[in-house]
Amino acid sequence: MSSPQGTSRWWDAGRAPAAIYGTIVSASVLAAAHGDTALKIALGVFFTLLVYWLAERWSELISSHLQGEPFDWAHARRVFVRGWPMVQASFGPMLVLVTARLLGASVEAAVNLALWTTILVLIGLGTLAARRAGLPPIAVVGSAVFNGFLGVLLILLKSLLH
Repeated sequence: MSSPQGTSRWWDAGRAPAAIYGTIVSASVLAAAHGDTALKIALGVFFTLLVYWLAERWSELISSHLQGEPFDWAHARRVFVRGWPMVQASFGPMLVLVTARLLGASVEAAVNLALWTTILVLIGLGTLAARRAGLPPIAVVGSAVFNGFLGVLLILLKSLLH
């Protein structure tokens, strides 16, 4: 399947899983948020993902070194850049959260809107990843549904926590 150069580069085997994982972590933090301002929640999501990204990329770097890769700056940069979509995945839902709040939605409504946005993003990411993998149409649908289901589970978690 051909795609624009930027999409092709972004949707390689190293970046797509990071984006899906980052979206799920974003939704988890949103689901656990309670009683804060929209800005505090957005910053909490961003910094949580930053810590997850650092930890996940560091462990990947160590793992690659144990498998014989050089432990140098060029390799470290490649490893950390490849996982950056984990953090980028939070930008859309956080933009929805802050924008909804600025437009007058309550914090709770803004969080819910951001959570529903993450479900749509997860469905889109599942669809794109499966299509880029060349899976048959039924598997593309299955990937989209499974990703969306993960988001729905987080909304159920939110309702159980609050």
